[in-house]
Amino acid sequence: MTGPCTLIRLPDEILKTIFEYGAEENTKHLSFQRQVVATCTKLRRVARQDPLLWNKVQFIPNSHSGELAELCFELSCSAPLDIVLTVTPEMQRRKPNTLTEARNFIRLVIIECDRWRSLVCEAPQTLIPLIEPLWRDDADPLAHNMPLLEKVSIQNTDPRSGMLHPTHSLIPVGTSPLRSVAIAYWPIFWDPWWHTSLMELSLGPFDSERPAPSLHDLIRLLGNVAKGLRSLTLKGRWSAQDENDNIEVVNIFPCLTTLTIFVWGEYSLNLLKNCDFPALHTLQLQLDVRIVQSDHLKDVLMGQILHGKKRALFESVIRLELGIPGGLDEEKSQTLRDAFPYLQQAELSGFMFLDTETVSFLSSAWPSITSLCLPEAELATVRRLLALREECMPMKLQKLRLRVARGMLFRDDYDWIASRVREWIIERERSALFRNIGQKLPVFKMSSLRASRVSEVAPIPGRFPRLRQL
Repeated sequence: MTGPCTLIRLPDEILKTIFEYGAEENTKHLSFQRQVVATCTKLRRVARQDPLLWNKVQFIPNSHSGELAELCFELSCSAPLDIVLTVTPEMQRRKPNTLTEARNFIRLVIIECDRWRSLVCEAPQTLIPLIEPLWRDDADPLAHNMPLLEKVSIQNTDPRSGMLHPTHSLIPVGTSPLRSVAIAYWPIFWDPWWHTSLMELSLGPFDSERPAPSLHDLIRLLGNVAKGLRSLTLKGRWSAQDENDNIEVVNIFPCLTTLTIFVWGEYSLNLLKNCDFPALHTLQLQLDVRIVQSDHLKDVLMGQILHGKKRALFESVIRLELGIPGGLDEEKSQTLRDAFPYLQQAELSGFMFLDTETVSFLSSAWPSITSLCLPEAELATVRRLLALREECMPMKLQKLRLRVARGMLFRDDYDWIASRVREWIIERERSALFRNIGQKLPVFKMSSLRASRVSEVAPIPGRFPRLRQL
């Protein structure tokens, strides 16, 4: 297809599919839709008749947010709505009346709460309680009419605004078939926990002024959702709130495939001690440097968990995202080899370095690995890693991704690496020149060096005074 003249010949059903895919790939609110309806009469007609193009209602800090929401309500017909409210401190600095506009936006979208499918709220703690349908009200059990709600994500974007005590619990059981819940920097009543149908749960970060669930509440909560949970994320350093931290309640998560722990604490340790994950295949581990230095939980993890009775805990893991500040010594390297014998994909977090110890470890660890993501490094270091790995491992890497290429970029290094892997991607570079050895060449954009990349559609500039003409 070369342009609108070719597109307009397609049937309406195919055009709708193309438009819906384009809207999913372009997250900036209405940017893709505005381009479509501005193209020609037929595309405008088809787009206006497709409710799924207009069911994402997103707050934008300008005077037209209400008009945008009403437009989406009208064109989405009866389709389930995805509500997105994002209010950051930066937005408030740029536009002083952002909070007032956000309050008006909340009042407007609450009218359509019976159509909510998802709610993503990243806002200051003064706004979050205003989303009244989300919170349990024992005085009026019929006040919550959200039969379609599946996803709730709440994050306080102003966690330094003073002490905050829990005042609400999430909507009660039977109100909606919640599948995904994420709570960060926002305290709620965790007991009782109504939502046993959860498939995704993300908790944290929390702090002393916005307390996390107690260890007792967490164990009970996880016990209620263990049967169907697919993804579990624990973020932040939670301080223990129970007199007895050794609550030995064994939970089995038969369906859990993804476990993310950023960062370690008593909660994470208790979880690994007392729970089993027979279906786990993706594990994300990061150790905060403050915890490593003060509490030595890293040593406890390596010794007590992986070398103790739970040594086989992670044998089913095939994908690992790892972050250990300070690098890998010989003992940690051997522990990681033993703990993840069948690993196929590995990713090192951005705060790790490709130093000599890490290169040595990756060159001889995990023979079945096919995909590797590396942090910031020089191409020469990446080449040395692959050369050492070729000497030790029979299986070649299929995919190699480098987050940041630093130093001088030599064509010889780049071509050598490209000849050893099927897919070779450099996400970013900090070099000014791309050179052949001994010969200066013109500068290349890093996107031209990628084996694969995702293109982006630029939003149409301008504001929204003529939105009603859509």
